[in-house]
Amino acid sequence: MVGSAGNYTPGAKCRHCYFTNIAGYLFLRFLKPYCYLMVRIRKSFHKIVVLSLCVWSWQICTTPVLGTDYALIVGVNCCPNFRLADGSKPRPLRGAENDADAIAALVVEQLGYASENVTILKGKAATYTELKAHFVRLQKTLTSNDHLLFHFSGHGTQVADVKPFDEYDRDRLDEALCLYDATAEGKNVLLDDTLGLWLEDLPAARITILLDCCHAGTAIKDPDESIQSRWLPIARTTGKGEARPWSDLSGVAKSFRPQITALYACHSEQQAYERLFITRKSAQRMGQFTHFLVEAVISRSADTDRNNEFTVSELTTYIAKRLDETYNRNRPREDQQRPSSDVSGDNVTLFSNSQQP
Repeated sequence: MVGSAGNYTPGAKCRHCYFTNIAGYLFLRFLKPYCYLMVRIRKSFHKIVVLSLCVWSWQICTTPVLGTDYALIVGVNCCPNFRLADGSKPRPLRGAENDADAIAALVVEQLGYASENVTILKGKAATYTELKAHFVRLQKTLTSNDHLLFHFSGHGTQVADVKPFDEYDRDRLDEALCLYDATAEGKNVLLDDTLGLWLEDLPAARITILLDCCHAGTAIKDPDESIQSRWLPIARTTGKGEARPWSDLSGVAKSFRPQITALYACHSEQQAYERLFITRKSAQRMGQFTHFLVEAVISRSADTDRNNEFTVSELTTYIAKRLDETYNRNRPREDQQRPSSDVSGDNVTLFSNSQQP
């Protein structure tokens, strides 16, 4: 220490050194353990962050990504370019385009589809070229998690199979949908082969097909003017329909990437009919198949296990029951109509009702 005379005294402590030692003591006594603890906490925090990121990444990888629902709905009442064998125009339908409106309302209001993802082609808009263009757009729009519903209401027909004769082992006939510009020569009809190729090119996870039309028939006029068959005859090589119509749309017949589920208005030996339906809210003509399908979902009567989901079995059973109650019971077996399906299992869920009871 420096004395009053300015001489240094060994061993003496100045006031500055005293406070320095006090600060060091306090650091060693209190702050150093705290700092050590903070270092440990920081290391642990880093481990927790890394672990959390790993768990979060695993959840992202394992959680299924919910896709978007899309619908392409077609309704065709008449084919003005079509001529029967005697040169006359076929009797136009009056309920196919009503079917299209009903299905569109169903998927938006009951099944939760976004309206911008629902496309309706009716009448003059439902040409072969226009429908093909919409499938091309879907190829660019759909992802591997999405679901597409394709519904057609109108006339069905059969045409002679063309090369490479993929129907060779059956009856060499192709099923076809009669679009607005279809002709009796088979021009602008949508063959099952073609529809199958269009569907196969879609990157969707699931595809649901609803066809309210005939597979085969004779176009015999029903004695009841209010009942009309959805069948148009085209010249063909044989007169017998195949035992399994629309087989080219089946995931069993072709190795489709997406899961294909198809519901048809009738069996191969039957015809699909439309008629007038009178309810409390309206009176309009519709296809029987489409009418009872919509009824099944809106009323939830087909949802037998009350889980807000409708399986193929539930829907076909309900539609068949309603057809038996209101139509089939008064008709011979050959004139009856019963729905059919083409799917890997009856328990496949077709629709989930977004409107909770």
